Amino acid sequence: MDWRNMINSKKGVTLIELLAVIVIIGIIAGISLVLSTGLIEKTRYKADLANVKILNDVTELYIQVNGLNGAYFEETTTDESRMQILVDEGYINKTVSAMAKDASIYWSNDSFCWAYSLNTVAEDTSTNYVFNNPDTSSYLKSGTWISNANNLYSSYGLLFLDNPRSEYTITVEAKLDASSVGGYGIFFETTLDPNMKDTGYIVQMDRGYNGGSLLIRPRTNGTEGNPISGFRYDSTNSIIPRVSTTEGYAWWSSQHEVKLKIEIDPNSASDKILSVWIDGNLMFDDFSFSTSVIPSNNFTGLRSWRTGTEYYSLKIT
Repeated sequence: MDWRNMINSKKGVTLIELLAVIVIIGIIAGISLVLSTGLIEKTRYKADLANVKILNDVTELYIQVNGLNGAYFEETTTDESRMQILVDEGYINKTVSAMAKDASIYWSNDSFCWAYSLNTVAEDTSTNYVFNNPDTSSYLKSGTWISNANNLYSSYGLLFLDNPRSEYTITVEAKLDASSVGGYGIFFETTLDPNMKDTGYIVQMDRGYNGGSLLIRPRTNGTEGNPISGFRYDSTNSIIPRVSTTEGYAWWSSQHEVKLKIEIDPNSASDKILSVWIDGNLMFDDFSFSTSVIPSNNFTGLRSWRTGTEYYSLKIT
């Protein structure tokens, strides 16, 4: 048989097969792009942290060499001008800025050091508020709030964040000052009026109530109601110790993670169910409550009273 006839007798590639190959190549390319984008962002984040360390090291050297005693960077008002001093003195080659998305490198007047802020919105629409950013203008707040190098501090105040979700989880990392009174709270399923008066619910870590308690309270127009019966965990349980004991005093003055999960009640479309964890320990998961809040008017937030609280992060998923 003529070899040319053999070649001509073979079938060519169909259009469908060609399209399938193109689609597969596109999928592989898309996956590679996502992976490479994530790796690039992680690399930028690590580079930012390295730059912050360098800035703090050379600033400390600059202070020692010039015999400064707290009177440095007083005449500067921007981070770029502060870095420019280090450039002019030969400590760094040029001013730097954060490379990671939604990040910033800034001088903290509270801690007298260079600090790093990273506030991101994840691809799964979760919102992660890391309270180490000196700019708190995006929060609705009243009372006293102070931005430190790694936390947002308040001894008395309210802070609210938009939460346009019907089912969600709120995770807060916070630490109370050493004391035997006061506490902090986390708002959920809450609405605000034009005067920032809230109506809804709050979960409270209340050190001054019944020796130390985890409480759920209703709130109406900015005023709290009594703790809801049957959902108070106090010194009789194994998770939350009594504040008057040595162990309890230390526990209440330590950093803890409080997580709230709000879900639609499968037995009633107008009701929802709240579950609460402390440091991964499930406290309860059967608190059913009525609500008429719609996602577009829903808020979460924080409340402090009678003692200082350091808030490190608040994540909504």
